[in-house]
Amino acid sequence: MPVHLNVGKRSRERQSGLGDARITRRCFLAACVAGCTRVNRSESFTRPHETTWALLSDPHIHSARDAQIRGACMADNLRAVVEDVISLRPDHVLINGDVAFAEGLPADYAAFQDIISPLHRYAAASHAGRPR
Repeated sequence: MPVHLNVGKRSRERQSGLGDARITRRCFLAACVAGCTRVNRSESFTRPHETTWALLSDPHIHSARDAQIRGACMADNLRAVVEDVISLRPDHVLINGDVAFAEGLPADYAAFQDIISPLHRYAAASHAGRPR
């Protein structure tokens, strides 16, 4: 089934002469989350009729983990969010947007991977023993 987003907005833009209306990133993500449902809901052993998501967007991690970006340490923020997400026990985690700081250096991605490694352990533990 097709998903139509911002139909009203797109129609208004066409009528106003703005031409080719593009879908916003926020609307695209909403469609992705809405379209990603579990085929077999029995996998969710804690909430059999509910699927929960955690969306982490634009972490902007710098290889220098103590780097301040606009007065905030993004690595510290992501560490705190990872702990919060694990405590909420979501069924899925979607990470979106700019993962690395500015240039996307390999060291930025390595730092990001290291910071989210508790999510990998959480996922492995929560899927252990579940039928596939």
